[in-house]
Amino acid sequence: MISGEGEKIEFVKKIDPKDRNVEFWMGDVERQMIASVRNVIHFGITDYLERERNDWIVYHPGQIVLNSGQVHWTADVEKALLEGGLDGITTYWKFLQDQLNNSVMLVRKKLSKLARVSVNALIVIDVHAKDVIGTLVE
Repeated sequence: MISGEGEKIEFVKKIDPKDRNVEFWMGDVERQMIASVRNVIHFGITDYLERERNDWIVYHPGQIVLNSGQVHWTADVEKALLEGGLDGITTYWKFLQDQLNNSVMLVRKKLSKLARVSVNALIVIDVHAKDVIGTLVE
């Protein structure tokens, strides 16, 4: 699949429309689109824990970065609240500030057009996420 912006996601399986009616192979295309997006989202979520965040950001398609980042933010907020209460959430706010500063440093590097769009969108979301936690700390 290729998005309007030029991001590519490989299908999990190839589809052969040969000798098949269009209504059948188009259904196969739809199922492969869903399976393929699900696959790259799962990979983005698991790879977040394996790769340095700035490398992870430029490696994955933009929507995967935005989605996976929010999955981890949600899990981290829950963990900070459950394990540390106010101290945990305050520590997490400081972590988010450092994470945001690192993402801003990425903007200063030479990036592809798609990577720059992803980074900019992620920074907007990261600022909002940090502000939500800051309000919670207050």
